[in-house]
Amino acid sequence: MVEPKRYFGLHITRTGGTSLSDLAVRILGRPKCLLLSSFTQMQDDHEQTPQERGLDPLPLFSFGHYVHESLWGLLLHRGPVYSFAVFREPRKRIQSTIRHLLSLGMSPDGVRESLAPYPNPTCIEILRCVPVARLLYRDEPPHRQALAALSAFTRVETIDELPALIGDLMAQWETPGFEIGQLNAVEARDEEARVKGFESDEFIGEDLLLWDLLQQPGWRINGSKVTSAILDLYSDSGAAAELFRMHLDRYMSRELAMLGTLAEYVTGLKVRRAELSRLIARLEFPQ
Repeated sequence: MVEPKRYFGLHITRTGGTSLSDLAVRILGRPKCLLLSSFTQMQDDHEQTPQERGLDPLPLFSFGHYVHESLWGLLLHRGPVYSFAVFREPRKRIQSTIRHLLSLGMSPDGVRESLAPYPNPTCIEILRCVPVARLLYRDEPPHRQALAALSAFTRVETIDELPALIGDLMAQWETPGFEIGQLNAVEARDEEARVKGFESDEFIGEDLLLWDLLQQPGWRINGSKVTSAILDLYSDSGAAAELFRMHLDRYMSRELAMLGTLAEYVTGLKVRRAELSRLIARLEFPQ
């Protein structure tokens, strides 16, 4: 039996990824999608527990802020993988984040406080997804490491090309006439000048350097090296599944810690670990 092509996408925040994941669920069906955004958002979006999804041993469409190279390694060993990421000019992306946080009722000082510990969020998100790039290019600055990580992706686009990317995916899913609807993260006017006074460059120096490199022709020079490293590291599917579990557990634990009391944290963590154990069992022992 020929394995179907699978899709692995890194959802960099504020780049229209919600529109893309909504579309994938509508076309492919929820059970074939693994959406890894945020534990705390689980009740607000269409991310479900593994039991509720009826998840296949390996999903057709894996996408989110918390996708990880160990899952990518599992997919690569089972057949062709179409991997993708969408970018946004760093200043516009951070301004969109500021607007979003202000719209949630956070004060300007609160926004600055929340952004300050995490400079260069785009580089952070890429290297959280593909940490092997840190090992392969340990002496390089973050934007160079992130560039190497991105070179392993099948397709890397700016947000302006999101409709083209969606059209390409729909053609591969044999639904080229499907209605896309309103895209998320379109350019927003700032009539109230709510982002005025925020000096965003201090948060995104490496991100700006990465953006500059991505605009240069011929930047895809290290893709085979990163892809080979992922294949070598996760050639053992059991090890890949365990690393994937550890990766999720670490970030989910951090988010759970923000939910409230210690009792709520402990209870939630136990539930989440049970869910992850069931998911990993399916990944390790496909039926």
